[in-house]
Amino acid sequence: MTLAVNIFNRIRRYREEMTHLVIMVRSLRDDRYEMMQKIADHYNKGCGNKDLCVIRLFGNPKDIYSYKTIIRDRLTKKGMKFMENYLQLRREKGSWKKRREKLSGITGRMMANSELPNINDLRKLKRQESQDIANALHADTKIWLLLQAFGENYDLPSFLTRFFDNDGSPSMVGSKANIHYPHLSDRENEILLNLAMLEHARWNSAHEILGYVGNPKSDGCNECAMTHNCLTEWELLDDASDKASTSDWKCDYKIYDFGVVNTTITLSKDFLLGKLHDDR
Repeated sequence: MTLAVNIFNRIRRYREEMTHLVIMVRSLRDDRYEMMQKIADHYNKGCGNKDLCVIRLFGNPKDIYSYKTIIRDRLTKKGMKFMENYLQLRREKGSWKKRREKLSGITGRMMANSELPNINDLRKLKRQESQDIANALHADTKIWLLLQAFGENYDLPSFLTRFFDNDGSPSMVGSKANIHYPHLSDRENEILLNLAMLEHARWNSAHEILGYVGNPKSDGCNECAMTHNCLTEWELLDDASDKASTSDWKCDYKIYDFGVVNTTITLSKDFLLGKLHDDR
């Protein structure tokens, strides 16, 4: 910091304009950070420009090893990976980035649209991103339950061979109450059905914690009223699907829960085969 101040004062002898000057000072000790920041503020504000920041601190452990830069970034990457693999398995277009750009209003601003972000879109974005992260974090629980249900010495390679098609997609057919995996046994189908029901229960709980309530009279989600038609029992999902269906689109909400299970197993395939450490 002393060297930075000396450089600052030296330059001030020869010029008054400091707008394009930046002096980076590394701060490694937490007990000295506040003192160093006060010194930097003294010289920065002393130039008469409230937005000027010539002397800048960096490298403080509190800034580097923070929840935002270490934990949250890791969680976001997990959620992003899960969401995009989920879309790929369902053969749907989109990405984490494009969804964020659309719902946050970035896409509109890029197209010279001056409209501000809509609070309902921002709430939807936060809700969906949090669910993607939750799906990724809950994957370990689903895999553990799957292994417990199968029991010891179960032939996992055989299960995975029959679970996936030749193109690597889960071999799942049917709709609503008839969703099943044709190459799996009745017992295996029962286990995967229970995992899908578990996913719906987890989804319900997550939305209730966020403050959402069910609304069987609606055919979708109302972000303003914080109601969701899927916030109901598993047994009533088919009725909700029928209500939401149109002449152009046949809705099947149970497919979404099975999709989460399929994505979980797909991302865990190598782990289940013992080929990789648990770095999902």
